[in-house]
Amino acid sequence: MFVTRYLSKFILTLSVYQESTDNRESIGYAISITNATLTDDLVCSSLVNRGGQEIVVINDDEQDPETVDRKCYVDSLAKDLAPLPPEERLKYLLKSKYVDGSYNKFIAFSIDKFQISFGDYSRFLNERWITDEVVNAYFYLLEEKFGSPSICFGYSYWYTHNMQPENADACQLQRILSKKVMDDLSILFLPVNINNNHWMLAVINFMLHDIDLYDSLDGENDDVSRVLMKWFPALYGNPPYWKVWNHYNDNTIQRQQDLHNCAFFTCWYASQLAMMESKPNSGASIMQWTDNWAGKLKSIRDDVMSSLLNRFVNNWSMLAH
Repeated sequence: MFVTRYLSKFILTLSVYQESTDNRESIGYAISITNATLTDDLVCSSLVNRGGQEIVVINDDEQDPETVDRKCYVDSLAKDLAPLPPEERLKYLLKSKYVDGSYNKFIAFSIDKFQISFGDYSRFLNERWITDEVVNAYFYLLEEKFGSPSICFGYSYWYTHNMQPENADACQLQRILSKKVMDDLSILFLPVNINNNHWMLAVINFMLHDIDLYDSLDGENDDVSRVLMKWFPALYGNPPYWKVWNHYNDNTIQRQQDLHNCAFFTCWYASQLAMMESKPNSGASIMQWTDNWAGKLKSIRDDVMSSLLNRFVNNWSMLAH
């Protein structure tokens, strides 16, 4: 559905779409700006909201005071964070007023098209589930770090919207994949959201015709295997040679020991495996930890949220100068 609102100096086009997140189905609102007098991406990001919450819209004639305040406190937060060492910025944010729950409906910043809210950091602080936006934004950063003709990263909606539905369009999926999968030597890292309550990683090796599944809860994942085997052999040929390795009961792989960190493990698996592919001698590994489980889990969680925050601060600093 498309709704167009004409404001005094610019036009907002509102697209309403279904977005799949951990533990719930929500309506997402994406707003694009044409002929806008505002070019600051921090302002634009405030015009996006998710989860059925009220949309914050800037009207040039009659600006919402709360929206104006939001621009001020995002700028204020960025100015406070910019001088800090990257490893201290997450600590600062988690001690600030922005994660007390009252700012949850506001988008804090964007990574490409993925919108990160203060609510994402509030949920992180309270060790609750995190959204597709966080996972996909992190995979976007992994693409920037490791992306090459042989290593590429996908997004969760590829599976939930373009593979899993019975009426999924093969041509549309092939168009999406062709933008990332450059040749038969590529390896694709794909985050998979299962029924909106669990995450796992699929790694598709186009040269070996292998699909590896990494599940931090150590499930067999037959349904995921069937979906992936429906598409990749059909689109990339040699069906008899394709096989799935689900690593079920593989005790060499580190798994989660709780019920809420599957998304972070999915990000960690992708980061470590990509590092192993790009730099075989890097020491990266997803092998069982022998000690300090809590400390290593904290490091994984902090890495994801810090990476997104530092990217925001660095971009803000470049725009500010």
